Amino acid sequence: YLAQYEDKIIIAQENGLFFFVELSELVSGTNKVQHVPSNIFSHIKYFDFYGPGQYGMKGLFADKQYIYASVSFMKEFNCFNTSILRAELDQSFLNFEIFFVPNDCVNIKNNYGEYNASDSGGRIAEFKDNKILYSTGTFRYRDLAQDLSSELGKILAIDKNTAEAEIVSMGHRNVMGLSYIDELKEIWSTEHGPNGGDEINLNQYGLSQDIKNFGW
Repeated sequence: YLAQYEDKIIIAQENGLFFFVELSELVSGTNKVQHVPSNIFSHIKYFDFYGPGQYGMKGLFADKQYIYASVSFMKEFNCFNTSILRAELDQSFLNFEIFFVPNDCVNIKNNYGEYNASDSGGRIAEFKDNKILYSTGTFRYRDLAQDLSSELGKILAIDKNTAEAEIVSMGHRNVMGLSYIDELKEIWSTEHGPNGGDEINLNQYGLSQDIKNFGW
């Protein structure tokens, strides 16, 4: 996963390792990559995060002060969602804190009868009014995407200061591309279908009582 901060590129591997590289070095081809240690391991304490598979890092974003990393998060035992960790930008050490955890998680063994950790969302993008946009998946528990009491299967607007979340749109399976165009006041997203049928969606941001429903 990649994020740009001033003249630097931040790289995050799926297993929670972070690297910085100067943009000029990428252009010149020297590619001197600096590993930056972090405390992410103190927040993610289950084994599957650190190996190949459906768990791990899901998104990366940086502004002038912080780096935001979305991760497969075990909220309760065997109950997962995609949450955001945040650290101040520091090339010597990234001291992550838990920034945002959705109000729901999906248990590996649930009443719905299905579970898939790759249906997780996790895309983070800059938004207006000191907020970020954030996509969450349903982990294959499809009904949650149509449940307004759940923050899963949604695009959320999250305040950077308070971490308070507002639902922008619902009915999402797995939004992995997300961008806000300020001049047009438009949100664009890309979403994976279950077996092909991927989507490019235009979501014109409205008030919370005008939540767009994308049908999942």
